[in-house]
Amino acid sequence: MKYYILLIGLLFGGSILAQSNIYLGGILGHYAMGDMKKFQDVQLSELFASTGLKTAKELEFPISLQAEVGFDQWLNSNNSLGVFLNYSVTSGRLGYSDYSGGLTSAQNLSRSLIGVKFQGIISDRLGYYLKVGWSYSKLKLDYSQNIIGAGQNNSSVEFHSQGAVIQPGLYKDLFLTKKFYFQIQAGYEINLQGATLLDSDPNAYLIDKTGKKILIDWSGFRLGLLMGLHFANRDK
Repeated sequence: MKYYILLIGLLFGGSILAQSNIYLGGILGHYAMGDMKKFQDVQLSELFASTGLKTAKELEFPISLQAEVGFDQWLNSNNSLGVFLNYSVTSGRLGYSDYSGGLTSAQNLSRSLIGVKFQGIISDRLGYYLKVGWSYSKLKLDYSQNIIGAGQNNSSVEFHSQGAVIQPGLYKDLFLTKKFYFQIQAGYEINLQGATLLDSDPNAYLIDKTGKKILIDWSGFRLGLLMGLHFANRDK
């Protein structure tokens, strides 16, 4: 009886695995970051008021390359359900420099995202997908001032926030062999983010001058190139 149960388990497990694929790839991410850009404007005013220096924006949360890995289980010939992990970084920076020294104020952002993904085939390896997930973001504010002859002053403060993600999109499979393939993805992420909490005091959070919470908004367009492996041959 033990051998019979073991055989069923092996066969069932093999059947599931045969209808699955794994993938790894890079995704170009564009980010709204509306509140963070306004926060930069506030910092510009505060730095001018405190130092008299006209600092300028050097980075404004540009497009960056995200890393993603995932696993898909095909429910039938047209639909799959899977899980994925995604990691993203971007940053903002204000700066000023002259013959006497300089200063920088950086807003370094990172995010870890875990979620589930549904795929459906439309026709000829063209399909649609929907990603839904939970995210954890980190914000590190770094300030550095260097005055020639007087030394350097550095300080930093860290925040974190949690949020939900919904991303619909389209994809196209390009098969290299019956097992290996490339997938091109294009979609738009909607990010529903919570308050940006101070690491050292979770009861404190980042706000603007009016008392409104400053949120880390990762919403934006996504364009990805993934490489995957099917555990069983699939038609090209």
